[in-house]
Amino acid sequence: MKRLPELILAATLGNRPFSDSIVSVDPATSSVKTLLSPTSGRSYTGVTGWSLHDPMIVQVDQLQDEATVQSLISYDLIHKTVSPCCWDVPVKKGMGALSPDGTTYAFPDFPSAQASITVVACNRNVPVIVGNFHAPEDRGNPSWYLSLEWAESGSELAAVHAWRLDGLHTELQLIDTKTMTARTLVKYEDGPVAASVAPDGRIAVLDKNGVEILSPGGGRTILLPNSAQRGRRYLGGGMAWLRFSDSVVLSLVDLNNGVTGEVWKINARAGSVEIIARKNGFMFSSLCSVLTDT
Repeated sequence: MKRLPELILAATLGNRPFSDSIVSVDPATSSVKTLLSPTSGRSYTGVTGWSLHDPMIVQVDQLQDEATVQSLISYDLIHKTVSPCCWDVPVKKGMGALSPDGTTYAFPDFPSAQASITVVACNRNVPVIVGNFHAPEDRGNPSWYLSLEWAESGSELAAVHAWRLDGLHTELQLIDTKTMTARTLVKYEDGPVAASVAPDGRIAVLDKNGVEILSPGGGRTILLPNSAQRGRRYLGGGMAWLRFSDSVVLSLVDLNNGVTGEVWKINARAGSVEIIARKNGFMFSSLCSVLTDT
């Protein structure tokens, strides 16, 4: 099989403290390689990036004075070096996403009465907050954002807005980070939980119907119905879009025999499925696709 110039980066989350790693998955060969391994009191729980030739942003959990402290680092895979991350602002936050041009980092703030997203730029190795987006409506308390994914333009951000009000509700929004406005693409009745954006503007979304494709013109097609997921469950592992094979990759969990994390590769045109990675006792999380060539 011809190897394409792209890989999947992911965190593999274990069921024990400080057992989490950063791995790469080759979508053509199904080869899984460990890039960062956990050590005593330190593990790696998230990753975002666009190219292996640029440093990736990695989320680290580390034990300090009997408490777990979370931070971001920059990891240069080519030179195997770790350095402080410019985007690591000292606030409580979830794992975010690096913009396609590598200039800004967006992360969801912790759940609160009004969900929000913070956008940070790096100015002379100093983090500068350049924008705060707040959910346009108070839907419930708490509310929060998850599954952040930049569009190719670097100005729009797809994100799932979640809130609790007589149960858990979600909707998919497309946020303009220049004007700090948003429009809803998938309403709460369909329960979207994850999304990923293609270079041409198509958006893959996982919801109650299965995996759907939203076209820029407003069309909506079910690519993989929920019944075709063979009893697997989505537990927040994320989605990514492979540009060269025009495929969507999705983290699912097989609970039939313990806990087995899987990465599914779904052809965005035909809907055919290939399971390209499995790992017993772990879940793949924080999926992103990166280029391997300059």
